[in-house]
Amino acid sequence: MKYKSFAFLFLVFCSVLSSAQDNQAIKFSHDSWSNILKQAKTQNKLIFVDCYTSWCGPCKMMARDVFTQNEVGQYFNSNFISVKLDMEKKPGVDLKKSLGVNAYPTLVFIDGNNIIVHKEVGAKTKDELLQMAKKVVESGGELSKYNKEYQLNKNKDYDFIKKYLEVLAKAYDKEKQEKVVRNYFSTIANNKLLDANNWNLFVSYVNTPDIECFEYLLNNRAIFYQKYTKEKVDRKIYILMMTKGRSLTITNGSAIKIDHVKLGLFKKYLNEKTIEKSDEIINYTLLNLYRTTDDWANYVNHIDMCINDNKIDKSSLSIYNYALPLNRIANLDKELAKKAAAWLQLAIEDKNVQKEFIPAFKKLQVELLN
Repeated sequence: MKYKSFAFLFLVFCSVLSSAQDNQAIKFSHDSWSNILKQAKTQNKLIFVDCYTSWCGPCKMMARDVFTQNEVGQYFNSNFISVKLDMEKKPGVDLKKSLGVNAYPTLVFIDGNNIIVHKEVGAKTKDELLQMAKKVVESGGELSKYNKEYQLNKNKDYDFIKKYLEVLAKAYDKEKQEKVVRNYFSTIANNKLLDANNWNLFVSYVNTPDIECFEYLLNNRAIFYQKYTKEKVDRKIYILMMTKGRSLTITNGSAIKIDHVKLGLFKKYLNEKTIEKSDEIINYTLLNLYRTTDDWANYVNHIDMCINDNKIDKSSLSIYNYALPLNRIANLDKELAKKAAAWLQLAIEDKNVQKEFIPAFKKLQVELLN
């Protein structure tokens, strides 16, 4: 009987030991960055970097649910030297610029020469992460491949540019993305913007009206309306004008101020070009500019006027978002706080409000009044 009990316990122990050995999470190195680069060269491995912050929910989800999975751990431990970097602490804060990190999580693959071979932004499932990692191992990384090809010949054809822009979008490399799309449209005749492929690229990747073909679009709207519908064309024009409106500031020392000369020219441009919803564009532009320059008195009074005159969106969530930044302003004027609290009352009483949001609206309202 004792022998059978011992045998049973031995089998249980072996089973637990085997399970523990199989349970492989990613092993993250805590060595210095210079040593990690040396190891990558010596071991002929790429470095996988999880760029995260302590407050990032998707980052925590990946750390808890994805990096701990056996299949993920086994593959990454075999093929990469893995590192976790809190981008708000050293050495992450020092590497943020060279890694091109602007959002979280950012997943980066680097070689021993500190060259980025691939990068993607956003949380991944187990299968998505493994698919990306295997692609990097097998092909050397899409980002580095497309970067090299583009440097050899910038005037690539549509198929290459489309794929390259997709890769840059995944990497959240907006600066390079803008350069590539600008260069592409500068090499084709403006009337080629009417072609479906080029129009789709324009809609997806052009983020500024400061590009020559945009003027062609404005001056030939009737043709574009006929081919792509007035609603879709005007929507893209609206988005680009809103983007332009956010750039109407000037830096004076450490202070950011509204550039009223540019703002005046912007209003004149909207009027001369007969841009749809120009009044709405100006109202949102002023709202964004007041917020950017910390001009909270004008911010509140402008929103208050627009809400009363139905000049901006008055949906409950929009109102909540208008009021939310005011809760973080030290010594906010009580009259301004009362106005914002009154907006929230409109949101609470909105017949279309989702009931699960009401407690958050009431909480913010109380905080503002107190």
